[in-house]
Amino acid sequence: MNKSVKFSGEQLSQLIGYYQEQKEQLNAEMQELKEKVASVSDMIKQLQEAQGAAAAVSGGTESKPAPKTRGRKKGSTAKAATAAAKPKKASGRAKKSDADKTPRVSFATKILESIQQNDRAMNAAELFEQMAETESGEIQESKYKQNIHSNLNNLYKKGALKRIKDDKTYAYGLAEWFGNKGEIDQMHAPIRNQVSEA
Repeated sequence: MNKSVKFSGEQLSQLIGYYQEQKEQLNAEMQELKEKVASVSDMIKQLQEAQGAAAAVSGGTESKPAPKTRGRKKGSTAKAATAAAKPKKASGRAKKSDADKTPRVSFATKILESIQQNDRAMNAAELFEQMAETESGEIQESKYKQNIHSNLNNLYKKGALKRIKDDKTYAYGLAEWFGNKGEIDQMHAPIRNQVSEA
């Protein structure tokens, strides 16, 4: 009953190879699922941002209760409602259109698409400028800078940056766009190391 099954060296090698293939396939499927989850999570976040922006544009006037009159004249409530409905004067900063507040394609997605289509990454500074450019041609640096680091880290975890061969063009092109090479060297050291090892 306790006899062990004996395999030849060749059979063992075949079994090891078979299970290694199974492991690689499962790892690939797991990575694909993780990427899908990350993509869905990103979409949910962008939709929530769009929802918040839409609520800010509407001003939430629909949810506010009507003011109590308490002996006011009949026309006073109507006047107050008319005054509230009038658009407020801009406070020095131009009001963004709804188009500027709609969900955008993430940097990570753009870079991945570029890698898949061209088998190389576009110049980082040029790509980020395209993503941050508005219809008026202005670069909204403060709005887009805050998302770049997390998106690049996601790419680093996915292993996509292994396919970027030109470390100098990538890292310092990005640094040039930021205008602070030291900041990029410090923030993206793990990513730059990954690119160098590719």
